[in-house]
Amino acid sequence: MSERKNQLENNLKKMAAQLGVPLEEVILEMQKALDAAWDNPDPEVRAAQKAMFLDGKKPTVEEFILAVTK
Repeated sequence: MSERKNQLENNLKKMAAQLGVPLEEVILEMQKALDAAWDNPDPEVRAAQKAMFLDGKKPTVEEFILAVTK
């Protein structure tokens, strides 16, 4: 696993611990927010998504965080 992915996983685990919830719950809630954002009908939002994710596929939480933190 790359260093960035390790760091991401560690940060998500810390967040879960601070919230007192399982890691899976943090990821699930983040995915729900990502899904809602991805379904936004605003053309400007859609264009920004396409610019970030050229393949047009909705990213996973990990893919999204790694992309926006580059």
